[in-house]
Formats: sequence, C-alpha cells, structure tokens
Amino acid sequence: MRVLTYKDEDDYREKQIKMGTEGFRDKSVWVTDLEIKTICDYIKQQGIKISKGVCHGVRLGTEVRDFRNMLDADIIGTDICPLVSSVENVIVHDFHYVKEGWINSFDFIYSNSLDHSNRPKECLESWFSCLTENGRCFIEWTVSDDDIDSSFSYADCFGASSEEYKKLINEVGSVVDTISIPSNKGGTIVFVCKKRGEDV
Repeated sequence: MRVLTYKDEDDYREKQIKMGTEGFRDKSVWVTDLEIKTICDYIKQQGIKISKGVCHGVRLGTEVRDFRNMLDADIIGTDICPLVSSVENVIVHDFHYVKEGWINSFDFIYSNSLDHSNRPKECLESWFSCLTENGRCFIEWTVSDDDIDSSFSYADCFGASSEEYKKLINEVGSVVDTISIPSNKGGTIVFVCKKRGEDV
C-alpha cells in the first residue's frame, strides 16, 4: 500500500485540481457504460432500494447522469475541480469531508476515485458515515491501482492491491460482495460494501 505525502492540504488540492482540469478539458472519462450497467443490474437483482445517492470524483458527471437514469433515483456527484460547477447535478466538494445533512442519508455511494485520496481510511470513514442502514457503497479497484508505473502520480496518490483495498474497507465497514467486470483497464473489481455490524 502506497500513499503519497503532500506538503499540506493546499498542495493536495492544487495537484488534484490540476489533474481534474486537464481531464475535464480533455473530456476524459474513466467509468465505462459496462461498469455502470453491471452495477445497476446487480442492484436490481439484489433488490436493493435506492432513492438517494452520491458519486465521488466524477469530473464530467457521466456516472451521475447514467445512474440517475438507470436507477431512477436522486443521485448527485462531487468533484474537487471548480470546473464541475457547470455540470448538472454535480457540486464542487472535497470527498474527504461530509456536508451538513449527509450523515445516514445515502442509499447509494459510488466511486472509482479512492486512488485520489491522500487519506484513504479517513475518506472511507466519511463515505460510510453517509450510508443509510441498508445503504451500499460501490468502490472500484482496477489492476492499474496496484501498478506504481501506470497509476501512482502527482494526483493518483493512493495505490494498493485488491486485497489491501478489501482489508482497508473492512477496517471501516464491511465488504459484502464483489463484482468482477471485464475491462480494458486490465480487470475491474467493484467492492460492494455496507456499514459494519449490520445485517446484509
């Protein structure tokens, strides 16, 4: 497990905004249609009820739009880059922090951006605090998240194996299932998680 150390929080924000701005202007999208569809199919097959959710680290808001449509739910997105203020249903926000009114309020949380956290355990604690009793958090891991040459950069600041991801999640909540999705990223696993100590 590797976590990049920054000079301070301003340095972290500056680096994240720099990468976010570049990706926004390049219209770079990491999530795929197959991943979104597979997660939505899983939710429907499992009978998980979703009325309100949040996606963290969304850049162009692709996942927000698609999850809203496929789940017919009130889903918003967050991103640290100020350019996202122009994207529908997306707010400028650092996902390490919890906004007022979010505690115990989301049935659904999704992110493929945990690798952009310089404090991944604290980040997960914030996310899990926002889940409802029966809510589920979907956290994406790809092979590149464990490849220091292709993933670990000035903004991709957290790298770990899938087992290390799972162990870290279980320190905060509980991994109740995994979804394997074929992808051009070398393989994608989505960890399906819930608050610790609650029945599945």
